[in-house]
Amino acid sequence: MGDHGKAAKFYKKFLENIKLDDGKRATALHNLGLCYSSAGDYTTAINYYLQALKLKQENHRPLEESMYNLGIAYAHLKQYNFAREYLQWALTSALMSPDKYELIANLYDNIAVITGKEGNFE
Repeated sequence: MGDHGKAAKFYKKFLENIKLDDGKRATALHNLGLCYSSAGDYTTAINYYLQALKLKQENHRPLEESMYNLGIAYAHLKQYNFAREYLQWALTSALMSPDKYELIANLYDNIAVITGKEGNFE
């Protein structure tokens, strides 16, 4: 896992701090997901992204990045239905924020890639 492993250890240690507010805990969980995703362990990444998403939902924080990364991880696992679902949710949410144009472009791109992999060209 290399540097990703070092980062993952740091975030796990960070999460042991009982005084963390939910926002910081959600960020650490999301970043753990990124570490595992970068290392190719998409199943573990999904677990951390889902935990982060739950905390973000409970605390009314932006969800788009976690949903986007969930979609990408599911796509790597060839679970295209889940991938499309999370990417669509992220897109719906991102379209309400005009400053998220880069994320919106990435979402459209990834939805198109999944559509191509499924052979659904209608």
